[in-house]
Amino acid sequence: MDFLLTLFYILLFVVFLSILIMVHEAGHLVAAKAFDVYCFEYSIGFGPKIFSRKRKNGETAFSLRAIPLGGYVSMYGETDMVPEGMVIDEKRSLNHIKRWKRCIILVAGVTMNALIAILIFFIAETACVKHEYFAYQPVVAEESIAYDAGLRNDDLISFNESYLESYPEYLVVDDDGVIVETNQRVAAVLTRQLQSKDDLAWNNHLVFIKVDEEVIIDSDHQVSLEEASKKEEHFSFTIETKIKENNKWVKDKEVDITIAALRTASTYYLEETGISIYRNDFHNNFGQAFKATFDDFGQGATAIVRGIGSLFTGKAEVGGIIAVGFTTSNTLKNFGIYEFLTLWGIISVNLAIVNLLPFPGLDGWQLLVTVIEGVTRKEIPAKVKGIVSLVGILILLGLMIALIVKDLIMFVF
Repeated sequence: MDFLLTLFYILLFVVFLSILIMVHEAGHLVAAKAFDVYCFEYSIGFGPKIFSRKRKNGETAFSLRAIPLGGYVSMYGETDMVPEGMVIDEKRSLNHIKRWKRCIILVAGVTMNALIAILIFFIAETACVKHEYFAYQPVVAEESIAYDAGLRNDDLISFNESYLESYPEYLVVDDDGVIVETNQRVAAVLTRQLQSKDDLAWNNHLVFIKVDEEVIIDSDHQVSLEEASKKEEHFSFTIETKIKENNKWVKDKEVDITIAALRTASTYYLEETGISIYRNDFHNNFGQAFKATFDDFGQGATAIVRGIGSLFTGKAEVGGIIAVGFTTSNTLKNFGIYEFLTLWGIISVNLAIVNLLPFPGLDGWQLLVTVIEGVTRKEIPAKVKGIVSLVGILILLGLMIALIVKDLIMFVF
């Protein structure tokens, strides 16, 4: 069963990736044909042909190749090679149409990726259940430690707001807790990263940080649960709740929680508090979906631009095609179809922006060359363009292989 499920995720990933590639290359093809440029082949994938077909009296062969990591449209003018016995009017060459038309053909692919991203976002926002998570609003199990201490579902937890700017991935419940046995001061902290849409129990996110004069949230200061369990230590902390009066939040009550670090033969864990994060499931109406679609697009584009910028600061974590496959599969498995579709929308935005970069081998490079030639009114020698493009493609291919090796080491071995 696990093998079939894994195979399903692999096939689903290949299908979605192929759709994005097909749409991108279809943009180039449609624009080229609109300007009567002769197109030899529209190919999905690289390497040996698996399937190829040309309509009777048609011009363009539609091909599927063995390596589904890209695609291309082969146009007359990009290469001097013409099939033997074929005569094509020079007017139908990519190099003989006006430069503004060439620019349109070059940006048509990324434009289609942007449009398909908007479509994916819109489908996700209109058709799928969305989830909102509210750590501030507790779900309290009856006959639990938290319930017996006085915490209720209607309470609103007051996290320590002063730490949010410094530690946006964490919520500080109490920075003045203690380990009961040693009176060591600790901060009770909730991590904000969910592993799945059902990963709501506080115990999956609650950690304790050693505190001297200030709270420093990092692994060096985190109390080892294993050591605490071996010593049978108890953690005591206070949850403050708030209510609203005259549009201002005021303290309502304090709930004192004490839980033990427990262990089985091989597992170390915290005693259940009985508190879970509240999850709200809802559907957008049309207006909300329309607005959310473009919010998603803007946020996706901004994140990608920041990611590209981080490459130059050395802070980026770069993954390859295998990492993308694992991420999309885990997203579908753990968070559902809405997050899965949204992620593919972001990937499509990613393809659009990356392809616009002026790097040899990408659409952005050819666009830059076309603009430079138009401004200077001088053609760059075809041999020079060919060599530069080849070097760029080899660098991209090398980077792709390096990332695949990195992904294999991280996810497989």
